[in-house]
Amino acid sequence: AATGDAHVLAEEQVDSATVTIDGEPLFRVIGVSSYPAARRAARVVERIETLANDRQFDPASLKIVDMNGLAIVAGDTIVMRVLEADATLERVSRTTLVNANLTRIRQAVTDYRALRTREALLSAVGRALAAAAAAAALIALARWLFKAAQTRLQHTHERNAATPVGGAIPALRRDALQAATQRALGVAKIIIVITLALAWVQYALGQFPATRGFARGMLAQIISPLTTIWRGLVGAVPDLTFLAVLYVVTRFGLVLMQQYFAALERGTLRVAGFDRDWAQPTYKLLRVVAVIFALVVAYPYIPGSSTPAFKGVSVFVGVLFSLGSSSAIANLIAGYTLIYRRAFKIGDLVKLTGCMGMVTAVRLQATHVRTIKNEEITIPNSAIMAGQVTNFSALARSEGLVLHTKVRIGYGVPWRQVEAMLLEAARRTPGLLSEPPPSVQQLALGEFGVTYELNAYCNDPFSMVGLYSGMHRNVLDVFNEYDVEITTPSYSEDPHERKVVPQERWYSAPARPAAPDPTT
Repeated sequence: AATGDAHVLAEEQVDSATVTIDGEPLFRVIGVSSYPAARRAARVVERIETLANDRQFDPASLKIVDMNGLAIVAGDTIVMRVLEADATLERVSRTTLVNANLTRIRQAVTDYRALRTREALLSAVGRALAAAAAAAALIALARWLFKAAQTRLQHTHERNAATPVGGAIPALRRDALQAATQRALGVAKIIIVITLALAWVQYALGQFPATRGFARGMLAQIISPLTTIWRGLVGAVPDLTFLAVLYVVTRFGLVLMQQYFAALERGTLRVAGFDRDWAQPTYKLLRVVAVIFALVVAYPYIPGSSTPAFKGVSVFVGVLFSLGSSSAIANLIAGYTLIYRRAFKIGDLVKLTGCMGMVTAVRLQATHVRTIKNEEITIPNSAIMAGQVTNFSALARSEGLVLHTKVRIGYGVPWRQVEAMLLEAARRTPGLLSEPPPSVQQLALGEFGVTYELNAYCNDPFSMVGLYSGMHRNVLDVFNEYDVEITTPSYSEDPHERKVVPQERWYSAPARPAAPDPTT
């Protein structure tokens, strides 16, 4: 067995080439480094074709001559020499080989001439045309059959269109299966048409001597990669089976997960401490984790995953992802953090990174805010996490939003009068709540006056801008009505009169003394 393997190895390593005439192999010749086998075979083919094209040459005149070795000659022309290495390659004696080659050359010359006669060429044309007609008829028949099948399938689909379709897995629903069948029929039709066309091309080319060699090699060129693919598929059947099972299990798990979180979002299923707004983000996060886990498990079973090319592509993709995704990962983490912190939700009026507006979309990478000027602002989630978030809507409807404005009034105006005027301005402003009642705070006793702050409640944060404007207008009107300036006196020296309010002016309009307490 060891000797046989060594002999086979020697044959595979030797430089040999086949002498081929009109696509018909005649015999093999061996080559050396100074005279390769392919070049030697081409020279032998050239000499045989030259003899065949010479109508005066008689193939029977070919003979074997011993010229320091056996050779086949035609007159003074050496057609080829038969070497001892040629005989060793064929595992026969040199005498046997030279006689066999002589017979093959004589037959090749005869066939070469016969195939190029006028009658033979006309017959080849006729066979090619007949084959073309047959191929066209078969292609037309195949197209008609597939069209009829697709039409019938379409009618069936239309009849069933009114019937509700369901199924947990979309790929197994009736409409999806019908669409897949339509595509499969279309692909099958294309394959059959291409196969018939290629079969005719190969047959037609094989009828003519000039293209017969190409026709014989054409089928091999098409079948060779298909054979390689088939062998690879057969070898990968266990791995492909595992991948198919893993896909089905992963897909089924994702469907169950989607239905579970959809029930949480609708409120039909409740989990203590789990907000309904978290359902979709949590599902998307777990879906990514499940898919990544499935890919990690599937990686060793992917055909070709152990090849250097596959590993190189994987490393390249990983480097690109690591270089280009640092900010994306930061925004992604910040997006989920904002969702679970419940800092805001869609429809809230917020102030983010100095921009105030309504939240229109909360995505994993960025948050979209529409301002009161109808501007769409996109803010990266990482920037929101690094700054302060002000939510005007979170408590507005349950506890009310406090609107506040400040005025500074000189010491010469009674504080009771100022408070009464500010409360009157709040009362005149439509949209401000009477309960809880507005209030006035004295924030600071400055060098030249007192800083007052008016606080009033509203339950609609989106009317805040209009309410502030109305409140400021009413403050101006009330102070003008009672002839009180909203300015802080600024001067270079004190006046002679002291800046105090006598007791008789403590309750200047619109202020009123408090009712006496009957218990005192």
